[in-house]
Amino acid sequence: MKNIETIDRATTAALNEKGLFNIRTTDGGISGVTAANNVLPAGILTNISPDMVRVITRKRTADMVVGDRKKLLNWEQNDALIPLLEQLGETQPYSDYESAPTTAINPDFIYAGHYRFSSKVQVGDLESRQLALARVSAQAEKTAAALETLAIEFNNIAFFGLPSQPDGAKYPVYGILNNPSLPAYKAATSTTAAATFDTVYADIQSMITDVLVSARGHADPSSRMYLAIANSRAAWLGLVNQYGKSVKEVVKENYPNLEWILSPEFVGAYTGDLDVMYLRVESDGLANVKDSAVLGFSELALSSATEVYANHTEQVVSSGSVGAIVYRPYMFARRYFTA
Repeated sequence: MKNIETIDRATTAALNEKGLFNIRTTDGGISGVTAANNVLPAGILTNISPDMVRVITRKRTADMVVGDRKKLLNWEQNDALIPLLEQLGETQPYSDYESAPTTAINPDFIYAGHYRFSSKVQVGDLESRQLALARVSAQAEKTAAALETLAIEFNNIAFFGLPSQPDGAKYPVYGILNNPSLPAYKAATSTTAAATFDTVYADIQSMITDVLVSARGHADPSSRMYLAIANSRAAWLGLVNQYGKSVKEVVKENYPNLEWILSPEFVGAYTGDLDVMYLRVESDGLANVKDSAVLGFSELALSSATEVYANHTEQVVSSGSVGAIVYRPYMFARRYFTA
């Protein structure tokens, strides 16, 4: 039986605070991991190997396209209410006898539904003992599979949202592909039949220009940028100009903090058959909002108590997502390819 490295109390507590692992136990403690069998501590996810932590916390495509993950509500809440605050003010020439204009604030709110989803870890006594002969922990591997399943679904929701409102929620869950607050798509000039260095570079340049203009000075060529393109169009980034430089090289020279993302979710994302590309730009410290968008969640791995039966154990692991929350839509640009 292979040993599984455990996380100490302080680390587990820190993960809980971030909403990564919220552990409900019946024994109130954290016990060490032993060989897989049917005598398991209640709250098995207190015994999480670093590999399992990486499964649930590692960045996926949505983390790059949308932005960082952020805990926006508690597990028991059905909807998220995210306040946005715009600071307003003006000046006038000084006078001893006239009052200066008063500053003001313009509050706004983003509403999002809360979708909770689960996966079950079920381990049989005989199964566990037989796999242990091959130095495989059925409990550890099935727990990792459950975490991976939740992470994949979280990633899917970040892109596509939900077709209907979650049970009990008043508001929908939007993904980045159907978020109504984003600017409208524009048609790209590059096509499969006629894609050259000049057309592809012009399409990318036009997206960046759109954001730099709409950001009104809050973004510039040195800002952090994330350009996501359907992976079916990835070869276009290697098209070269008359000097032998590729699209990717020239864009990077002019925008040194731009990162590329190849997204399979962008294949056929526009009207169900046309590929797309997105640009997201970040600017630190703008109007009390650090991010242009975030992946909102309540929990990433909420574990139930382990149910111990005569010859098997069961545990449910759950996540909660509010989808893609867009704080600053003017920091995005979108294109679709007509062919």
